[in-house]
Amino acid sequence: MPEDKTLPNADAGPVDCKVGRLVEEGADVGMLKAAADALGLQYEWHHGCGDALHLTAPEATAIYWNPLRSDADALALAVSLEMDLFVRAGRWTEAVRPMGPACKEPHNGDPLAATRRAIVRAASAGRKPPNDSMSGRGTN
Repeated sequence: MPEDKTLPNADAGPVDCKVGRLVEEGADVGMLKAAADALGLQYEWHHGCGDALHLTAPEATAIYWNPLRSDADALALAVSLEMDLFVRAGRWTEAVRPMGPACKEPHNGDPLAATRRAIVRAASAGRKPPNDSMSGRGTN
């Protein structure tokens, strides 16, 4: 029987429990947290099970949030923060928050992923990471 290549070995890092893909670590998680903080979201991050922030506010209309993977989350983030987006077909996307730095991402064959990443980078630009490494806005 051929070896299953969808799950990395145990030393490769956390794995999404549902689909077996590697979870973003380090800088990506920090960007997600900073972007969530920019919107004032309440969330938790659980290592090793899932690739999104778990929203914890009682009024949250979604359970999970990851604008690096979700077009809908990325668009809502860009609109909420009144970003300007510039998409140069086949080349790059640039996202800018009002009075913020321009965050440019090359398309590298995936313009949607590049656009989502540019939006998250712009949302998190100039933001300090949360004090609690496991959650945002003081929730545990």
